[in-house]
Amino acid sequence: MPKGADLHYHLSGGAYAESFIRAAVEDGLCVDVKQLAFTKCPAGGDGDKTIVPASDAYKSQALYDQLINAFSMRSFVPYAGVSGHDHFFDTLENSEEQTRRTSRNGWMKSPRARGAK
Repeated sequence: MPKGADLHYHLSGGAYAESFIRAAVEDGLCVDVKQLAFTKCPAGGDGDKTIVPASDAYKSQALYDQLINAFSMRSFVPYAGVSGHDHFFDTLENSEEQTRRTSRNGWMKSPRARGAK
């Protein structure tokens, strides 16, 4: 029996939130700013201001921070009706959904495969 280690592992839950943003930008996805989720960009720019290019996260510190907080436990403070446990599992579910939306699901498997030194 392993001691001091994960007994099971969700690959998408182990990726840094910053990696999801990078993958979305590289895949040309957009961000639904109401849901704080990546989505395909609307054809022809339908004028919906709640859907912005994922690359806008690199231009807007507020959007970047909101995405990081949505995909991680960073800055989370429990409040009435939402515990740390609830938020943790919400971020895991969100991470798994965002993984399905990127075209390169294998990017999380190995930092070396992504070119890390």
